[in-house]
Amino acid sequence: MTGTIDPTVINLVVFVLAVFVGYHVIWNVTPALHTPLMSVTNAISSVIIVGAILAAGPYETDFGSILGAVAVGLAAVNVHERAKAADIVITTALIPGRPAPVLLKEETVRAMKPGSVVVDMAIEQGGNCPLTERDRIVVKHGVKLVGISNLPALVAADASALYARNLLNFLNLLVDPKTGELKLDRSDEIIAASLVCINGEVVKKGPT
Repeated sequence: MTGTIDPTVINLVVFVLAVFVGYHVIWNVTPALHTPLMSVTNAISSVIIVGAILAAGPYETDFGSILGAVAVGLAAVNVHERAKAADIVITTALIPGRPAPVLLKEETVRAMKPGSVVVDMAIEQGGNCPLTERDRIVVKHGVKLVGISNLPALVAADASALYARNLLNFLNLLVDPKTGELKLDRSDEIIAASLVCINGEVVKKGPT
């Protein structure tokens, strides 16, 4: 016979696990990057995890709402301090079926360095910054706000050029630079990793 687990117990377990993970995140950071600010923000992030889990979960309890509210408040402090020190901020937070959460308030944008850039990739669902305007690039409080809703459409030419350059570099490995004849140097790690068969012999078998 199994009983129903109290949602409060589940929330507490999630909270303890998140704090445990946050503790290890803090103390396993490379020493050169372990600044006091990072320690604080990583600790806050462990609590933010709780809020995210509670918001996505099926449990709607007073305790869960309180932890969620605490997580949102700490997230605001966390994002505010990091944004102040950043030159560019890219936001992507989305909640399925709901408006995008506000992460960068106007006070945060006002506190950012002049010339900083915010790329709001959640603009299709309202954006993570209330100052962002859909399909426009605007400057407010000295910060450039990018609200393009279809960013992939802007990188097609660059993506094609990158792909073509990669193909050209690969083909250059297959031919003799002096004669232009096909010459497979099997000691080259890229050729060795790409070669499947040669002279009727299968040199690399695919997964079975």
